[in-house]
Amino acid sequence: MRIRYLLNAGLLLLMAGLFGTAVVLNRNHFTSANANVEIAFERELRLQVRHLRKELEQQEDELFARAEQPLILDEASSVADFPEHFLILPNGVVPACTAGLAETVSDKEAKEAFRSGLAALPDKAALPHFKTAAQLKVKTADDLYRKIGAWFNVLEFERDVRSVCCLLTLIHQSSPALTESQRLFFNDMLGAQVPNLEQIAAWLKQQEATAERIDQYLTRQKGAYRTTINERTLSVREDGRAVLYPPRLETAPPVELIRSADETAGMEIAPGLYATIPKATVAEAQRNIRRQYRTGNTIMALMALLGAGLLAGMAASAQRRQKLNALRTQFIATVSHELRTPLSLIRLHAETLHHGRIPPEKVAEYHQTILTESERLSGIVNNVLDFSRMERGKLTINLETVNLSDCTGQIIESFASRFETEGFKVEQRIKPDIISRTDPLAFSQILFNLLDNAIKYSDGTKIIEIGLDVSKGWNILTVADQGIGIPDKLKKHIFDEFTRSDDSKVTARRGSGIGLNVAQRLAEKMGGTIEVADNRPKGTVFTVRLKEGNETTGG
Repeated sequence: MRIRYLLNAGLLLLMAGLFGTAVVLNRNHFTSANANVEIAFERELRLQVRHLRKELEQQEDELFARAEQPLILDEASSVADFPEHFLILPNGVVPACTAGLAETVSDKEAKEAFRSGLAALPDKAALPHFKTAAQLKVKTADDLYRKIGAWFNVLEFERDVRSVCCLLTLIHQSSPALTESQRLFFNDMLGAQVPNLEQIAAWLKQQEATAERIDQYLTRQKGAYRTTINERTLSVREDGRAVLYPPRLETAPPVELIRSADETAGMEIAPGLYATIPKATVAEAQRNIRRQYRTGNTIMALMALLGAGLLAGMAASAQRRQKLNALRTQFIATVSHELRTPLSLIRLHAETLHHGRIPPEKVAEYHQTILTESERLSGIVNNVLDFSRMERGKLTINLETVNLSDCTGQIIESFASRFETEGFKVEQRIKPDIISRTDPLAFSQILFNLLDNAIKYSDGTKIIEIGLDVSKGWNILTVADQGIGIPDKLKKHIFDEFTRSDDSKVTARRGSGIGLNVAQRLAEKMGGTIEVADNRPKGTVFTVRLKEGNETTGG
């Protein structure tokens, strides 16, 4: 006894030392984490900003690359899909699609090019001549006719939206202007060649209006630069080419994108567009650290109290109680482990849903997981509560008229998500509309324990057979699996409390050792029996027999 006392005192001092050390370490961790939270957020912000800037440059490179590609009429699904390209000129901004109207060729050169083009028809070699003729500097109405004619010939060879835009500009906005009849003639001629002319004309008008707005905002600074126009980014290259677009950027929490004129709003991605981490997010992170610190201290205090209580219990226990205490300690640890798993899953999924970190299509899946683990947690808790009531002789059976077939089906349905997740095939042979005087809660707990065991101890072939029938005044429930089975020497003790096999295949799985004991006691309280037998070719069969006209056999 003296040695045991000294051992207990030594253990108590050791636990006190460990508790004190843990408190100091927890405090140091809290201080460090609280000081580093802003540094960690700043590091994350800079990392994402580098990525966002690179992504923005890639978007612009793709848009400018599209400007070099032909906009073929026959392939264009919709001109609305074309990027908004512009050309910054000293005297104004024009849509890039009309940049081909530059006047760089004299009257003589244009006439010679036009004649050469006509002579080369219908060969494609005529195209470069007509392109040269199309650059004629217009001074008279005849010049305008030749320029329009040259562009029509270019359109014959190159079915490009840019050619259509140049022709529309010449027909409707040229100086000297065409007469109304001339405009109608050329417009009808162009419409005959371009089926979606009205759509292109509307798009060109929109581009010209946008070019006017850009001209109002533009600073015309030298070199390549970006600016913001109506919450869209205008990127200008050194050669005067420009593209107007809404940036398509996505950030990962906790970083957010904001539009602001305040240069201190965050780190700049483009003019007026900043990446930032909201102050509320930082504050929430610091609050979480404080909560974790307090929770850690609370848990350590509870652990210290629990440890002190266990030591006191060990000191007060007689030697005849040592084995039972060891069994109960193992039981507590096992049940705690079983409770922790569903609780952890429920908390993890609930926090994820709360913070909105999952796509909408995954929400139903997360809700189902929470429901499944809640039902599993309820089964574990009910086992513990029923076992406790039985130990104290306080368990009460309340019989009522129950449709056992429906009740069985509902319990199986509650396992559906778990069956699917763990890859089980369930075969049911349930006779419909079996009516019995039974305690539905007790019956549900029995079937829960049998199905839970069948899932736990199944390897390889994952098939569970569930049967419900009536025979000679008995309602007979069977649950058969093709799992690891039960050794013959253990079968006669399998319904004893805290009984588990020493086989590694069994100890590797969670189990409190009271599930089958609770199932047997509940069956007997309802005047029934439960038996175990080998399944063929492998596995186990549990058979529960309940009288059709049941009466409670005890309080």
